[in-house]
Amino acid sequence: MRHLLSVSEGERELPKVVGVGFAESRGLRHGHVLNQADAIKSVKQALSQASKAAGFEIKKAIVSIGGIGLSSVTSSGTVVITRADSEITELDVKKAMETSQQEIPVSLSQNRTILHTIPLSFKVDGRVILGKPEGLKGSKLEVKTLFITCFENHVNDLLETLGEASIEVEDLVAAPLAASLVTLSRQQKMAGVVLANIGSETVS
Repeated sequence: MRHLLSVSEGERELPKVVGVGFAESRGLRHGHVLNQADAIKSVKQALSQASKAAGFEIKKAIVSIGGIGLSSVTSSGTVVITRADSEITELDVKKAMETSQQEIPVSLSQNRTILHTIPLSFKVDGRVILGKPEGLKGSKLEVKTLFITCFENHVNDLLETLGEASIEVEDLVAAPLAASLVTLSRQQKMAGVVLANIGSETVS
């Protein structure tokens, strides 16, 4: 079963579920759209139920994407600090992460879309640091980055299908990451856990 949630956000409130819609998942296999017409019908059915429950029309969505098309890769990048006072800035961190992306082997990046870019660790002048590097001083910054990717055609097919269902996609989120945000506590994440989503055809 495929479900769609509508959430409402106040300025100072946590998101809350205001409508839920269910429909049999048709037109997809292993998370990839195979029959667009059937997939559109399923999305519209779930969308109609969620809109009715919420009491307003749903036009935009943050969508999770899963299936066999998802993958992850880690890569490192290094930049030289150019400020006269050797202070590391947000721009230096951004450049280091961009460098780490450029270092991903072509065999692991070709025909794939990057969904998430997550810094795992930083080094300043070869020494591992805890926390953010901004404000520290050094001559060289290195970052180890985790990239979560998906097959480009899987992403494009999903976006096209949702567009045909009159949904404007504000953002795409890898389903395992989205699940971890709502099911795991901060303590669990700090200690280290395994979250397994067991589906009918795939496990993530």
